[in-house]
Amino acid sequence: MPNAAETIIRLKLDADERLIWSGQPKQGIQLQLADVFFIPVGLFWTTFMIFAAIAIIGQEADLGSKIFGLIVIGLFILFGLFLLGGRLWVDAALRRRTYYAVTDRRIIIISGLLRQKLQSIFLRTLSDITLTETRGGDGTISFGPVPLWYYCWYGLGWPGMGGAFSVSCFRLIDRVREVYNLILQAQRAAS
Repeated sequence: MPNAAETIIRLKLDADERLIWSGQPKQGIQLQLADVFFIPVGLFWTTFMIFAAIAIIGQEADLGSKIFGLIVIGLFILFGLFLLGGRLWVDAALRRRTYYAVTDRRIIIISGLLRQKLQSIFLRTLSDITLTETRGGDGTISFGPVPLWYYCWYGLGWPGMGGAFSVSCFRLIDRVREVYNLILQAQRAAS
């Protein structure tokens, strides 16, 4: 019986394309190296903004100024809450809608929270493949050059985000070395 990733991927394949592997990133809340920075900063930021809101309430100012100040501080508090843990929920939601595949021709990444984005990386033109494996056997396979900052700020490379913080990869997958070897075999066969 096909899994959810296989069902979705098969709809995107060419008629004569053969699916070798399909999967999804680990599900649920996953802490990353960047959380060592983001969680304390989010806690400090949110606490500071709550004290700022209390100070605004205690000021002797007209009601309109207080309301405006509280709205602005409220936005800063929301940003602090996002740094503290909201981004973990967004990341989990993005991974729930992310699907990976290896075919006899290409690497496929389907992602996106509001709209699905399909990315194809053709095996014949793929030059750099980087394997990052944990002791537990899960990890990430990156396609193309990987900037140094990516290893430090891993949480910024969300699937579907695009832009400067985007790295094409199979992120947080189980049995990553097996998938890596499948990709190398498929790449040799495609050449």
